Amino acid sequence: MKQKLLKLSLFLIPFINYGQSYVGFLTDNYSGVHGVIANPANVVDSRFKFDLNLTSASAFLGNDYAEISLFDSFGDDYEFDADRILTLSNDNNGLINVDVLGPSLMFNINSNNSIALSTRVRVFGSINNINGEVIDLFDDKIDENVPVNIANLNVNATAHAWAEYGLTYGRVLFDKGEHFLKGGLTLKYLQGYGYASAITNNASIDYDPFVLNPPSTINGEFRGNGTGDYAFSNNFDVDNDGEAFENDDDIAYKAQASGVGFDLGFVYEWRPEADKYKTKDVNGNLVPLKYKNKYYLKAGLSITDIGSLKYKEGLNTNYNLNGVAIDRETIEDGNFEEEIEPLLNPTEEIISSKIKLPAAMHVNVDWNAYKKFYLNLNADLSLINEDTANANRIANTVSLTPRLETKWTSVYSPLSIREYGGFIWGAGIRLGPVFIGSGSILTNLMGKSKTADVYAGLKLPIYQNKLKDKDKDGVYDKYDACPKEAGPADNNGCPLPVVEEVVEEVVELDTDNDGVLDSVDECPNEFGLVENNGCPKIEPVVIDTDNDGIEDSKDACPDKFGLVANNGCPNITNLNDDVEKAKEVVETINEYAKTINFASGKTTFTSETFASLTSILAILNKYPDSNFEIDGYTDSVGSAALNLKLSQNRAYAVLAYFVENGIGTKRLKAVGHGEENPIADNTTKQGRALNRRVEIVLLK
Repeated sequence: MKQKLLKLSLFLIPFINYGQSYVGFLTDNYSGVHGVIANPANVVDSRFKFDLNLTSASAFLGNDYAEISLFDSFGDDYEFDADRILTLSNDNNGLINVDVLGPSLMFNINSNNSIALSTRVRVFGSINNINGEVIDLFDDKIDENVPVNIANLNVNATAHAWAEYGLTYGRVLFDKGEHFLKGGLTLKYLQGYGYASAITNNASIDYDPFVLNPPSTINGEFRGNGTGDYAFSNNFDVDNDGEAFENDDDIAYKAQASGVGFDLGFVYEWRPEADKYKTKDVNGNLVPLKYKNKYYLKAGLSITDIGSLKYKEGLNTNYNLNGVAIDRETIEDGNFEEEIEPLLNPTEEIISSKIKLPAAMHVNVDWNAYKKFYLNLNADLSLINEDTANANRIANTVSLTPRLETKWTSVYSPLSIREYGGFIWGAGIRLGPVFIGSGSILTNLMGKSKTADVYAGLKLPIYQNKLKDKDKDGVYDKYDACPKEAGPADNNGCPLPVVEEVVEEVVELDTDNDGVLDSVDECPNEFGLVENNGCPKIEPVVIDTDNDGIEDSKDACPDKFGLVANNGCPNITNLNDDVEKAKEVVETINEYAKTINFASGKTTFTSETFASLTSILAILNKYPDSNFEIDGYTDSVGSAALNLKLSQNRAYAVLAYFVENGIGTKRLKAVGHGEENPIADNTTKQGRALNRRVEIVLLK
C-alpha cells in the first residue's frame, strides 16, 4: 500500500487544487443551497422558497510542476514525456480536491430566518515542498543514467477523506431600506473516513547509476540520509494494504475519527432603490418583493472549515534513512513491504492524530452592472500554512466572473489567478435544475495548462413566486381585494363606488312678482329691487351702542368701548378679562393642537407639527398676561406607568418649544395624564389615534 501511495503521489504531483468548489456557480443568486458552502449567510433572503440538491460533485486538479495539453492527452498518439513542459524547483507543490454534495436542502422559516441541512463528502490531498528533481529522477533520469544528488528534502504530504453533516441558520440582521445586512452560521459534525500523511526531515537522496551491484553488473544504487514519518489510519474494515482485517489485533489500523467544525459569514447589500422593490399588503404595511434581487452592490465575508478531526488510533512508521543503500533493480521491481521497507530501518507505533480542516477566508463583491448582467470579484485565501503538518489547505485564488443571470438560466465565465496554477479561464451554465461548468475549460481547450477542473449537479429548486397584477392597477393580486377589477391602492385595489346624482325638476317661483326668483330673493314676500337682492331699498340706520365711533355692524365688541385697530374691541392682554374671547381663543389653540404629532413612541415632533406650533406661539405672544396648562394624553396600548411617563415627556416637549421661542416659564405648566380621559374608543385604531393628543387650557 505504501508503495502504491508513493506512486500515486508522484502521479498526482502534476495537479493542484485551488480555491473553492463549483467555481462561478457559487456567485449565482440562484445557486441555492450550494451558496451556503461559500457563505452561510446566503441561506436567508434568497430567491428560493425551497431548494433541494439531489446530487452534485466538483473535482479540481492542477500543478506548478508540469504543464500539459489536457485534451490532446486523450489521443492515442499523445506522448506525455515529449509534450509536457516541466518547471522544476526546490519546492514544487501538489494538491487534489474532490467535493461531493449529497442530499441537501434549504428553506425559509419566515422572511427573516432560514435554515439548511447538508450532507457532504470531501477528499483533499496535498504534497508540499517536494523537490522537482525527485519527481524527475524517478520519471526520467533513472533511464538516462544521470547521477543525481538531492539534499534538504522537507516534504509534507497529507491525504484525507471525510464526511460532513451540516446545519445552517441564517437571519436578516437589519434592513434599513438602502442598507441591508444578513448573517449565517453552519455547524458541522465531521466523520473521518481515513488519512495518510508523510513527512521527511532534512532527508537526502543520492543516485549513482554506475555502481556495480552485484560487482559484475552495473545496476545503479540509491543512497539516503535523514528521517521520515508515514502515518495511516482509516475508518473501514481494511488494513493499509486494502485487505480485510483478519483478527482483532489488526484493529489498531482502524481509527474512530470524528470532530466538529463551523462556517461563519455575513453579506451586506447596498440598495439605493429599496422602495422600488416593495409593495403594500392589505393592511397598508410595506412588504418586500421576494422574487427580485434588490441590490446594486453586494459584499460578502466568510470563514469556512474551522475545525479538525481526531483519529484516535493510527499506525505511524518512522524511517531512519541514514546509511540506507538500495540498488536500482530493487527500487523499480521490488515489493515495498517485503524488500524495500526493511532496508529503511522502520519503527512502528500506534498514535492519535488530529487533522485540520482546510480553513479559508472568502471575500466576495457582486455588482449588478446592468439589468440581468452582473460582475463578481471573489478571493479565496487559505488560513493554513503550506508547511503545516496533518492539515489540508486550499490554494489562494482570485476570480473575476461576468454573469448573465435570470430565474431559470445563468451563463458565467470566471477568469482566475491561482496560487501555483497561474491564469485560467472557465465557463459554466445553469438551466433550471441542471448545472455544469469548469473554472479552466477554456484555458485547456486553447492549449497547455497546469490545472483542470469540472463540476455538475442536479437539484430541485422552488423559486419565490413572481407577483401578478391581472387587472393592471399597480396592486399585486396577492394584496388586491379586487384582483379582477382595477382600483386605486388607497382602496385596496378596488374601484371607488359611483354615486349617481338624482336631479329633480324644480319649479321656480316669484311670490312678490318683483322679477327676482324666490330662490335668490332675500325678501320673497316684499316687492323689491334687483340690485338690492329682491328687497326694497331702505336707508341704513347707523347704530353705535358703545359710542366708540364704530357702528355695531362692524364692531366686534359692540357693547364695549374699543379701538378701530382692534375691530372695536378693547386691547385685551389677559383672556381672563373676557370669558367669551377666552373661549374662542382656547378653541382656536386646540384646533392647532390636534395636529401636534410625535414620532412613534418618542417625544420628537414630526415635520408637519411645526406649522401648528408656530401658530399657537403667535396666539401666546398676543396675550402676554395669560397663563396656560399643556396636558398630554396617550391611548391604552402599553403599561399605564409607561404611558403616564410618555404623556408627561410629550407635554414637556411642547412647553420646551414655547420657552425656547420666548414664552416665559412662569406662564406655562405641563401635565401628563397618561391613559386618563379618553375621548374615543381605545379598542379601534381610529379611536386610539384620537386619544393620543395634546390639549392646552387657560389657567384662571
